[in-house]
Amino acid sequence: MTDNEIIKVLEYCTTDGWCTNCPHEKKCIEDEITQLALDLINRQQAEIERLKRVVSHLEDYANGVADQVKAEAVKEFAELLKEHIRDYHPYYYVIDEEVVDNLVEEMVGENNAPCN
Repeated sequence: MTDNEIIKVLEYCTTDGWCTNCPHEKKCIEDEITQLALDLINRQQAEIERLKRVVSHLEDYANGVADQVKAEAVKEFAELLKEHIRDYHPYYYVIDEEVVDNLVEEMVGENNAPCN
């Protein structure tokens, strides 16, 4: 019996007069339909668990990519800022390159900084 057939038998069995005019040729012998329903539920639960693992893996991957993109954006901004400091304020630094490197390290972590 397919999953859809099992569902239809169960739906029919929940209506009034369920065995009197059974269109399923009484395939719903209690033990048989109970076992079929249990098998269906177990298959669906296994599929749900598999999908949860897939979603979790995709979330972990997306979070890792987002962290990497953020770190690269911070480094790129820091490089542009240091370039601006060198080009437009070569003799008078409001902020120096070391301060920028320290800020990058603070924002993206020790392993990703400084950017040179």
